[in-house]
Amino acid sequence: MTDALITADHGDEADAETARRAIEEKAYGFRLCLVSDAIIFALLFAIFIAMTRDAADVSTERPLLRLPRIFPETMLLLASSATLGFASIAAAARQRWRAIIWLGLTFVLGLGFVVTEILELYGMAAAHAGPWQSGFLSAFFTLIGAHGAHVSLGLIWIALLGGELAWRGPALDHDGFGSNRSKTMSVIDSSILERDAGGKPLHTHPAPGAVSRLHRLSLFWHFLVIVWISIFALVYLPGLL
Repeated sequence: MTDALITADHGDEADAETARRAIEEKAYGFRLCLVSDAIIFALLFAIFIAMTRDAADVSTERPLLRLPRIFPETMLLLASSATLGFASIAAAARQRWRAIIWLGLTFVLGLGFVVTEILELYGMAAAHAGPWQSGFLSAFFTLIGAHGAHVSLGLIWIALLGGELAWRGPALDHDGFGSNRSKTMSVIDSSILERDAGGKPLHTHPAPGAVSRLHRLSLFWHFLVIVWISIFALVYLPGLL
């Protein structure tokens, strides 16, 4: 228990408890969202496997899935997972600008992954191996496209959160508590802000709400990395062996 909790009045303690509960509820709801996403990808995997077994021309189409196209994508996404982990560590250590830098690197790596993936799909379509050619390719394009769309949404999230941290700093902790926001923040953690001699907050640390949003972003991004590893094992690897 912090000193702020000891000295806070009952109203501040109630605000702090409400803030904690809101953050926990959002995290729980987001995990449910990830579960629904996992179900969607599981269905796409099942369709792809079914089309692979039923398609007669898979042996001629799998050679299109080449390692020189896959390796850069995989390395970019794995590297972005690492940089986002460093961003989370920096945010937990209340190093806001380091978190922003790591988020920027994550965005660049993720953007490189999406561009490489688009070039791969475009190259296959140009080689007369588009989704209209067979059920196997249709299932392949749907699975890869769904993953790429999720990564693109993640990039938008990274850009918005990075801008949030850069421009508004610790004043971000709204979470729907209106005028009691500043009291709630101090009760959650009295040391979350550095203050000058006059007691004015110095905007150097990310607020609890921003850290919570970064945590949910990390869950989403690492989930996409796991999905990509599954794609590599089930979609690309059999064609490379």
